[in-house]
Amino acid sequence: MEMGQPMPNHHSTSVESGPTTRGPVNGAVEDGASLTDLISQKKNLEAELSALSSVLDSVSSMPLIHKRRIANCMRSSSMA
Repeated sequence: MEMGQPMPNHHSTSVESGPTTRGPVNGAVEDGASLTDLISQKKNLEAELSALSSVLDSVSSMPLIHKRRIANCMRSSSMA
């Protein structure tokens, strides 16, 4: 390579990207969703988070022996 010549860009993409227009993914909101739709989704997410939080609270206050029994039961049922 001669002096003064630009270096080739080996970091450029060699494969074209796929389509960029997809529908909402993983709970994402569609463009143009109404305020009522957004409020409904917000309430649903809050309810789900509350339920998951309750599960975490109950497991964290559980004695270790019970946690181990539950884990063993889950392992044995997943092997069936």
